[in-house]
Amino acid sequence: MIEIDINPIVLTIGSFKIGWGLIMGVSAGIVAMLLFIAIARRIGLQKAHILWLVFLTVICGYLGANLFSIIESLIVYHSISTANFGLRADGFPIAVTIFILIYARVTKLSFWQLMDIGAICLILYMAVYRIGCVLVGCCYGLPCDQPWAVIYNNPNSPAPLGTPIYPTQLYHLIWNVMVLVIVWLLRKGLKVPGALGLVAWMLYFMGDFTIRFFRGNEPPVFGLSLSQITDLMIIIAAAYSLILRFKSAVRKEGIDSQL
Repeated sequence: MIEIDINPIVLTIGSFKIGWGLIMGVSAGIVAMLLFIAIARRIGLQKAHILWLVFLTVICGYLGANLFSIIESLIVYHSISTANFGLRADGFPIAVTIFILIYARVTKLSFWQLMDIGAICLILYMAVYRIGCVLVGCCYGLPCDQPWAVIYNNPNSPAPLGTPIYPTQLYHLIWNVMVLVIVWLLRKGLKVPGALGLVAWMLYFMGDFTIRFFRGNEPPVFGLSLSQITDLMIIIAAAYSLILRFKSAVRKEGIDSQL
């Protein structure tokens, strides 16, 4: 079994605390931002759009994470006092996707093109972000007796201390990296705009849905956690949209061949 005795709090300045969660969150944002800028420049996206997308994505992602935490607390506990503000990672990609849709409509940019780029960058963000989860002990798993179980010993960790639990944080991290590799390898093969982003979301949320069965901090709603219900809705919506995208591409190709 793996024992982790790392203090989640790295630095304390008065009442302000800097922890591994914040450090890895900021690091993840920087890495994802650099990748987005590199890809956006390569496809010829204007500098102004790049700057606005980067700036507003950060704000919308943060607000989405907070909002999802509040919604979960209201539904499960009928109170917002239990909300772990900013820690609902699944709210980040959902909020950013909605923002990209609105931004594309307003600016007349291709939503599907932005979706393809954004999905890769957001999965990279989540992969790096999950390193912080491993160090902190949040998003912890159910008790288990497997050889790969993890034990958190630091009193500042939110995980159950001294108890062997599933390393669900590591599961999330490994799955995110796997999805990132798969999507990166598919980026030149999927020619239909939006297909890459939709496949990325399907894979990401399928893994998230499965891993959450092993989570120890997932209060059930109708037999599933709120995150799992959200995952299912997104998987179904992404699969349906993917079918429509391919049908549209086939129909367009047929029309072009007749001209």
